[in-house]
Amino acid sequence: MVEFTSDIIATVRLLSTEQGGRKSPIVATEFSCIFEHEGEKNDCRLVLEGKGDVWPGQQITVPIKFLHPELVRPQLRVGDAFDLLEGRLIARGTIDHIVYV
Repeated sequence: MVEFTSDIIATVRLLSTEQGGRKSPIVATEFSCIFEHEGEKNDCRLVLEGKGDVWPGQQITVPIKFLHPELVRPQLRVGDAFDLLEGRLIARGTIDHIVYV
């Protein structure tokens, strides 16, 4: 198994199905989606190992890893809001911590 160093820690709330979010939970230990921040879109991975199933409407604190962190990290600040997309908006979040390595 590949070990990931996260780029940020964030609080994420999945939209409920009624709000247009997913119809089923995320059951993977890693979940790839699009991270949208201030109009810019980047590939990311939510590291969900140990979180169990994540259901629509649920709020979690989660590490997030970017495919190309060098393109994203310079623009990020603690407290910034962002959206997660999976073909459509599925979640909204706030950056809690930026991981410096």
